[in-house]
Amino acid sequence: MPELHILATAEDVAISVAEFVADLGLRCGRDQGRFSLALCGGSTPQALYQRLAANALKEDPKLEGLEAYVDDSGEGRWTVEESVELAVPLPVISIALQARFRSRQENPFGFKLLAAMRNQFGGHAVRRRT
Repeated sequence: MPELHILATAEDVAISVAEFVADLGLRCGRDQGRFSLALCGGSTPQALYQRLAANALKEDPKLEGLEAYVDDSGEGRWTVEESVELAVPLPVISIALQARFRSRQENPFGFKLLAAMRNQFGGHAVRRRT
């Protein structure tokens, strides 16, 4: 039987969903070697992303321990390659993939945060400074 959670505020919902997604991502990553999540626009994904960023920043407020290298696990690359083969435009995914490549050219804070957020919800690899 599914569990029912009644939460008082939208912030409580965002926290609960972020914790659930982070836990699920880590378990799937550990057990199956991968985890994929697709969220579209709206307040729920925005609140989830804010919570994931807050978690990452709580662990390392200046993200000094991370390089601004956003990992490419392959799904985005494969999706873009297939879209080219099938002549199906996917501009947002293409731009997201290109942004990952861009993250590897310098060490800007925004890409450190992106790498930390992806690590929070999917256990994606991050490059730690040594």
